[in-house]
Amino acid sequence: RRQAYLVLSGLVSVIGWLGLAGWWPVQATKEATLLFMMLGNLGIAFSDVVVDGLVVEKARDNPNLMGGLQSFSWACRGFGAILSAYFSGALLDMIGVQNVFAITAILPLFVIIASVLIEESKQETMRYSWDEAKATMGQVWEVVRSPAVFPSVAFILAWQATPTAGSAMFYFYTNELHFAPEFLGRSQLVGSLASLAGIVLYNRVFATVPLKDYLFRVQGIAVLLGFLPLLLVTRTNLALNIPDQAFVLGDDVIQTVAGELAHMPILVLAAQLCPPGIEATLFALLMSLLNLASFVSSNLGAFITHLLEVNESDFHNLSLLILLCNISGLLPLVLLPMLRDSKQRAPQA
Repeated sequence: RRQAYLVLSGLVSVIGWLGLAGWWPVQATKEATLLFMMLGNLGIAFSDVVVDGLVVEKARDNPNLMGGLQSFSWACRGFGAILSAYFSGALLDMIGVQNVFAITAILPLFVIIASVLIEESKQETMRYSWDEAKATMGQVWEVVRSPAVFPSVAFILAWQATPTAGSAMFYFYTNELHFAPEFLGRSQLVGSLASLAGIVLYNRVFATVPLKDYLFRVQGIAVLLGFLPLLLVTRTNLALNIPDQAFVLGDDVIQTVAGELAHMPILVLAAQLCPPGIEATLFALLMSLLNLASFVSSNLGAFITHLLEVNESDFHNLSLLILLCNISGLLPLVLLPMLRDSKQRAPQA
């Protein structure tokens, strides 16, 4: 019933984004805005895990596609993010926030149209019991707790949960450096291009590197490169004749590529070990865990930001905030001995 799920999730997203565009006769309160935001993103997230399940299912039919098909799927997602980033900043300046949300509401309709192309066999009405639900969750848990997957997932979750100075840096960009929305959109575009480059780089170069060695190198390099924003905050980049905008764009590229290189092998491993019939459930769980880790990361970063008294107009402790958040990225390395030192998969043609 993937078609029905995709149609339903597409409609939910349309309702949410049109609500943010002001199309529904509802007073624009905080509660209503949060509800419409939740609906818009709920539909996207639901369709996302359904597609992940389809990708794993199709890749299982041809083992040579395992990993490569997933990389292609994420590359398509990256291409969509590139288009979004390219147009979002300019459209925001040209037509305003609500009209951008109205245009966004059109995009889930393509999900509904694409669902028609999915070939599904006709099924009898299915009745689910509690025992069947427990059996499915048992299968998911067996995959997650397997020695090949659990240590890797724990490592990535720990990395994802380390505090970030992202909110403080956003205010530094807008209030201190006075970056316009158009440039922020351009920065997002560069980040999306870097995301696509990271996926291709992993698939073509790093897919055969032993996992433990691979994650150690990626994490170490990411932490070292994470100190680069200190040059921007201390204005050292100007002493090196590097303009603020060029420096920020370069930093976005580096950090995004490192992030993609880190989590791609986890998705490939999970796909390789996923039993038939639970593909979407497993990937929904993995994405939920990653989102939960990101939530923890944001809140830890906000807590440290508050302690250091960094706000939208006071950045005197921003360097210390970046330093603490970045050093915390070394903590997940204690989990590396748990990982199996084996090759991730065969190289892709």
